Amino acid sequence: MLKSQMTINVMALLTLALFWSSSFPAIKIAVEISGPISLVAVRGCVGFVVVLALVQLAGKLEWRPYLRYVPYIFVMSIVGMSLPFYLISRAELVLESSLTGLLMSVGPLLTILGAHFFLTNERMTTASVVGVLTGFAGVALLLGKGATTASYATIEAQISVMFATGCYVVGNLMARRIAEVPPLFMSLAMLIFLVVQMMPLALWLERPDFASWPADVWGAAVWLGLFSTGLAFSLRYYLIRHAGAGFTAYVGYLIPMFSVVLGALILNETLSSEKLIAVALIIAGLGISQNWMRRNKSIVNK
Repeated sequence: MLKSQMTINVMALLTLALFWSSSFPAIKIAVEISGPISLVAVRGCVGFVVVLALVQLAGKLEWRPYLRYVPYIFVMSIVGMSLPFYLISRAELVLESSLTGLLMSVGPLLTILGAHFFLTNERMTTASVVGVLTGFAGVALLLGKGATTASYATIEAQISVMFATGCYVVGNLMARRIAEVPPLFMSLAMLIFLVVQMMPLALWLERPDFASWPADVWGAAVWLGLFSTGLAFSLRYYLIRHAGAGFTAYVGYLIPMFSVVLGALILNETLSSEKLIAVALIIAGLGISQNWMRRNKSIVNK
């Protein structure tokens, strides 16, 4: 991989982490009034408009050669968007936004394990295993603390977030399997399927009164669609295509750090000792895993 391309990939990864981390306080602001399904539906509509605008700016998008992937992308839309979006939104009816972001640090471990078994050019090394297990120790700390003090609803919400993270991992690996499909085409198709799936469910089950939503709820919903969905998922598939699923997995380390800071700044959430220790472990895991990043880079160059 060229040095300039690596720099672009790192900047894209940091931007993606910021976009996705900002989704947790935005969801927390909106979900109690909007309802989780309705929030996902509106998020998808805004995201679709954003990606459609990106397609127009990019010029002509060749789509006919990729129509054969549409059934596969439909499954990806369920696994990689609809289901995790709903599970995380529902979980944040109970959980703090920063805790939700911290729990998603199980993603790198699952992604690297999955990439090792399903992708021939992204094999694990000792450094990668030690690094992701160190990061996962931070999550284990949070779960251990929660298991002794939390209600059943909180524990269920924590499990839902980790399951949603697993869905994202599967979506990453599925996208890597069709790396020849342009990121904008993939994002646009997935968002169409998301809206088709979630809007009828929202109208049927939650019956939202969109006109009654206050400005902060609409602002959070638009933010989710614009930055955390439309732009973020386009960046995600760009990274998977140009840097690999293993490199993209590092967003799972950055999201917990960013989400703790944003939760404190935007929602005045507490910075407990468990959260700070968890963040320290995740940072340590990222540092240990740098050897694996360099190893992954050398494999891509071969």
